[in-house]
Amino acid sequence: VWDLCFRPDGTQLIVAAGNRVLVYDTNDGTLIQPLKGHKDTVYCVCYAKDGKRFASGSADKSVIIWTNKMEGILKYTHNDSIQCLAYNPVSHQLASCACTDFGLWSPEQKSVAKHKVNSRVTCCSWTNDGQYLAVGLYSGIVSIRNKACVSLSWFIESLISYTIYRGLLNQLYFIVACLSSLVHSDLKPCKC
Repeated sequence: VWDLCFRPDGTQLIVAAGNRVLVYDTNDGTLIQPLKGHKDTVYCVCYAKDGKRFASGSADKSVIIWTNKMEGILKYTHNDSIQCLAYNPVSHQLASCACTDFGLWSPEQKSVAKHKVNSRVTCCSWTNDGQYLAVGLYSGIVSIRNKACVSLSWFIESLISYTIYRGLLNQLYFIVACLSSLVHSDLKPCKC
């Protein structure tokens, strides 16, 4: 299992497992339906806040948009495997992040606007008001983009660096912690 998410009303659990997307009923835990469409490992799944659709992203470089009735309605590709997905909570725009770029898709668009990045994408998240998208890169850069896709980036430095930025029209508050090495003797690696 690489990722999972609940349908916003809590009635379904979507699971990325192997090269399939599994849909479970949360009332009794039964498998409603395994969804086929990816040809390689599915790394990420994400439900839109309105509950009308969800997306899955895979090592096969594709993103599939599914309806809440489990029908694949759109499939598009990137140049690399998909690392993470995030639906905008207001506009329902989907950010799909691959190793070297990220794409923005919305139900109103016929195409996916793709943007190159200079380092591997590791994570992404929208603000609750849907105004800004944060894209975390392996290089230590956190790229913040507004709805017009204008980038404001910060470099995360030193052994443990906490960056607190308050502003952006009083809409965005975030704390980013970056660990380059363990500096506290009481922190030990987990042996799972």
